[in-house]
Amino acid sequence: MPYNAVFLDKKKGGSRTHQGLDIYAEEGTLTYACVDGEITRVKKSSQEKLDYDEDDCNQYIVLKISQESLELFQKRRKKYEPLHSGEIIEGPSFDKSSNDLYLVYMHMRQIFVSVGQVVSSGQPIGTTGRTGVKYGNDIGTSGPHIHFEIKSKDTYHDGLTNRCNPSLYLDVEQYKIKYIKNEQGKQEKVIEIYDYNGSVSEIKRSNLDSNENLKKQKERKEKGNRTKQGKTKFEDE
Repeated sequence: MPYNAVFLDKKKGGSRTHQGLDIYAEEGTLTYACVDGEITRVKKSSQEKLDYDEDDCNQYIVLKISQESLELFQKRRKKYEPLHSGEIIEGPSFDKSSNDLYLVYMHMRQIFVSVGQVVSSGQPIGTTGRTGVKYGNDIGTSGPHIHFEIKSKDTYHDGLTNRCNPSLYLDVEQYKIKYIKNEQGKQEKVIEIYDYNGSVSEIKRSNLDSNENLKKQKERKEKGNRTKQGKTKFEDE
């Protein structure tokens, strides 16, 4: 996953603060409750507002983990080493032993649940979308995705406070992109894919100087420009 999709502290070298993890998902993908719990907050916009400017209408769900599932979830915490500049493990005041843990799902297209509803692990709670995602800016992921947070207090507008890096609990693949020159002096794009334990599991290389790759880069750039103009799906590089 790219740099701007991870848990970031701008004070540690990042260009901005990012409170959660952005997980790629095609628009309309079913989203499920990770654990048993209760829906404590739902933010929905009217269909009229969504039709007018979906980018300004961030729809989201907050799920409080049930006491029965809390201990099991806390045991999922693993050792995780940050892979990106500015990425950190925890924000101020996050309490991994808290009796209350909250999961946040943002940028939802559809929401199937309501406040006070009890849900079970694996139950569909909505579909992914891009609500609240600003296209054409440079401060975050612009493609369709779920922004996922883990909090020990359900607070807002306080940066990384009471939040932790979701990679401590989730099994997600991440990657780093490097640009190097090979032995022939040709520029290569190298993608290092990391497994759930933070070890390199695969390395992909592509020659950026080949005619075929130059053509593909041009096509992706043209597609991105058309997409931003039309405010439809955008593929992050």
